[in-house]
Amino acid sequence: MKATFKDLPKVSTNEIYAGKHWRARQKMKENYLWLTCNEIKKMQPVSGKVDLDFTFHFKSRPIDSSNTAYMAKLIEDCLIHHGILKNDDIKCVGKVILESKKSDQDLCILEIKKN
Repeated sequence: MKATFKDLPKVSTNEIYAGKHWRARQKMKENYLWLTCNEIKKMQPVSGKVDLDFTFHFKSRPIDSSNTAYMAKLIEDCLIHHGILKNDDIKCVGKVILESKKSDQDLCILEIKKN
């Protein structure tokens, strides 16, 4: 199963390490819930263990692949919130793959693969 999320706020994991206030993190989570809702509603819930493959595309200054981890975590939490994934523990999610690319638009392509 694939999903494409467009124009998500770009936030590096480095910003979280810098001590971003919990209210700012909560606001970012709310923004992601709202921005991913339409695409997630098209998806079917999955059962069993899956791998998540995130490919982030950036128009300007791509974030290092490992620094997209916070954005991936926000999307993963949105999938749980909307019932696509049951949980994000090791019984439900195996591998998480992160890739970052320079592109002509800002988007994230998520592929959910049965483990």
